[in-house]
Amino acid sequence: MVSKYKALTERLPLRPIKSEEELDAALAVASELYLKINSLNTDEEDYLDVLSTLIAQYEKVHHARDSNFTPLEHVKYLFEVNQLKQSDFGKLLSLPSGRASEIWNGHRDLTKTHIAILAKRFCVNAALFLPKVVVPTIETKNPDKKVASKVFSKIKKALDPLEPEQRQMVLESLGQYKQSNEPSE
Repeated sequence: MVSKYKALTERLPLRPIKSEEELDAALAVASELYLKINSLNTDEEDYLDVLSTLIAQYEKVHHARDSNFTPLEHVKYLFEVNQLKQSDFGKLLSLPSGRASEIWNGHRDLTKTHIAILAKRFCVNAALFLPKVVVPTIETKNPDKKVASKVFSKIKKALDPLEPEQRQMVLESLGQYKQSNEPSE
């Protein structure tokens, strides 16, 4: 009996993606697996994880996104390249259609839970879905450590749902974080 993993690798071997045709084939298999995400066995989950990573690597190089995109623009871009529709958005996030439309149309923001689901589904850094944050800097020789500590605590709390590596990447992407300057709590 052939394992599901072996059947999948025979259908589409797990190799670096080198063309748009290979990307299309990979996206088709990933979409098919994702549609039955709740009933996948371990073999299928492992295959989907690796395939999603290969897709993300290809898209990072060949489909670079504008870093000035808003979180919603990132969502819409990912839905477009993965051939998903607005109706899939509500299903993915388990939202009623009205609430999904409000978010899709920019009338409501993504929640931490939505961000975590989207990051996992598309195998991207959760920072793509976070609004740009301007972190105030204190430009005095003796900064008020209480103010700095409060600002840092708020940032850390907002990033709590993220994995440690993702949290670090977000903080670094803000351009305001330096391990050596982290206020003591």
